[in-house]
Amino acid sequence: MFVLQTLGKRTDSFLETSQTILHKHNGRIILTTKKADSYFDFETNIMGIFPMAKGKKIWLETYVHEYCHFLQKYYKTPTYKQYMKNKAGCYETIASWIFRDKIPSKKDIKEAFHLTRMLEHECEIMSVQMVNEFNLPIDKERLQRKGNAYLCFFHAVEKHRKWTTKKS
Repeated sequence: MFVLQTLGKRTDSFLETSQTILHKHNGRIILTTKKADSYFDFETNIMGIFPMAKGKKIWLETYVHEYCHFLQKYYKTPTYKQYMKNKAGCYETIASWIFRDKIPSKKDIKEAFHLTRMLEHECEIMSVQMVNEFNLPIDKERLQRKGNAYLCFFHAVEKHRKWTTKKS
């Protein structure tokens, strides 16, 4: 049943616990070495972890983050509930605006980005708590810097109307 193991006692304890809870709630884990964005799908309980080829520290940080999105749903946090009221709206609003499929109102765009940042911020806080609770071999300062950069990324996307940070 367990997809992930590291042979490190603390990490394996966390992975066993998290995978047991995911499995109990019909969650699935998808692993690949192909480059893509990692995710947790609130609708299907599927957690995609990419890329696995980059090494233990990277995938474990990513796994913790995406698992914390699952926990937001599992515990029905206030931020999760607020986001889910507009979940389809947030994703569709941002994607439509970036790719110019439809042009949402400025108010809808602002709200979509705000709710998305709030959801991600809560997830970042939960990720650090998870690292502490299980004493995981993850550099918390690095994790927090990456989390802050991710939140800043959403500000940049909103400002520049581009999903990428590379010059096109």
